[in-house]
Amino acid sequence: MSETESLVNMLVAVRNALLQAVDAINQYINSKAPPTIKAEEFKASFPEELRQLLHFEEQGAVLIVKPKAYLGAENFAKVADVVRKHNGRYVSQGKESHFEVPLTAMKTL
Repeated sequence: MSETESLVNMLVAVRNALLQAVDAINQYINSKAPPTIKAEEFKASFPEELRQLLHFEEQGAVLIVKPKAYLGAENFAKVADVVRKHNGRYVSQGKESHFEVPLTAMKTL
């Protein structure tokens, strides 16, 4: 393995560790901050035809949004846009991939 490959591998490992730390910090912050948006208010920010394609589940101070079926690129982009406007993010986990939206005033990093 070349010196460049070793450096890249080390940087990837550092990045992954930092991402895990950021997730842990965000979970802690979101668990301590008071709710500022209700799940129903967030759901209402989607057009009805898009809302029908999604499953919503509260998990503590986070709202989990999962598609009921494949959304396609256009609908995925629409959902991602609404989620980002509410300081949410997409979590890629294969078949368990979902969107997470904090129900608190704190912004995620």
